[in-house]
Amino acid sequence: MRGYFDDLKIDIVLHHWADKWHGRESIAENNSLVFIPAGELLLQRQGRKITLEGPVCFWFFKGDRILFSLQKNAKIEHYEVHFSGPRSERMLTMLDEKFPQGCFHPVEGSLMTESFHQLMRLYRSAPATNHPDMVALLETILATSLHTLQKNGGQDADPYDLETLASQFRSEPFLDYDFHAIAQTLSITITHLRRIFRRKFGCTAREYLMRQRMIRVAEMLSNSEMQIKKIQYTSLFSSAIDFCRSFKNYYGVSPSAYRRNHRKHDGK
Repeated sequence: MRGYFDDLKIDIVLHHWADKWHGRESIAENNSLVFIPAGELLLQRQGRKITLEGPVCFWFFKGDRILFSLQKNAKIEHYEVHFSGPRSERMLTMLDEKFPQGCFHPVEGSLMTESFHQLMRLYRSAPATNHPDMVALLETILATSLHTLQKNGGQDADPYDLETLASQFRSEPFLDYDFHAIAQTLSITITHLRRIFRRKFGCTAREYLMRQRMIRVAEMLSNSEMQIKKIQYTSLFSSAIDFCRSFKNYYGVSPSAYRRNHRKHDGK
């Protein structure tokens, strides 16, 4: 029976209060799932800022650039699960796909708190023996996230159909979008568009689009022989300086360094 659960290793489960999340940016050492029962936290992941208000779950992959910030004199309770293995990758990828804003607010915060607390108890008592139960609990937590989607239910939760707009950004990131025209089509102001898009996805529509462009640029750098100058023009940057600066903001290195590092990593 144990073999079925071997594709996920739970490295550590933590429960504590933090009041000093005001550090510098760091690189995540594990795949991680975090739950905050209450309070407010600013998360910056891969250059993207997300304001989190509990109860809320968020996550990050090993290698992500992350930074946490609390308001002055604030103290926040949180649970952390650091895990690894193919199943952990599938879990976080599913969350990224279902919640492109980078977090979700569980319908029943108290039930989520109990799930994480039970996970912590199992880990502290006998992690090896309790491993199957801990994996099952993590699967339950993911099922809860999907229940959140169903409970929020498409139409009422997204009256302006922002999911479709975001999907278009993901599929065609190199189109020259007119955000004022988009707002006019939705019969709202550009300020309101920024506000509701940020509320749903954790960033403005323009920031979301830029992230999709950078993801596609990274794919072209690693999977094609296209010259970097041509990639720059394809991604609608007229200035090489702006292109390099924007890419470095997301990936921490220049486009040329990213291409070298990726190929070296792949043994090319």
